Amino acid sequence: MFQNGQTKTLKHRNTFVTPDCTQELNVINIIKDIKTIDFFGERDDVVIFSTEEGIFALELDNRQYHNVQEIYDRSDPDFRLSSKNTMFIKRKDQYYTLKYK
Repeated sequence: MFQNGQTKTLKHRNTFVTPDCTQELNVINIIKDIKTIDFFGERDDVVIFSTEEGIFALELDNRQYHNVQEIYDRSDPDFRLSSKNTMFIKRKDQYYTLKYK
């Protein structure tokens, strides 16, 4: 799909490809452009993505319905995930660090 931390814009696409590229999952109808997307740490069942409305986590599995969790609810953010359980968030001229386990 994307290399770790790579930024791409997807227009009105609602499918994700599993990390091993064996299947495409139709998981959510996104009507906003996806600015940044990355798999969450070493997991292959959760992606983190940003739109103009915030940063969200989306679970990927074979169930019919998928949970979406808002992580950051400010307009036009960008993010990068670190291998050390850290998310770096940039919004306008401000930078934030989010630590997770």
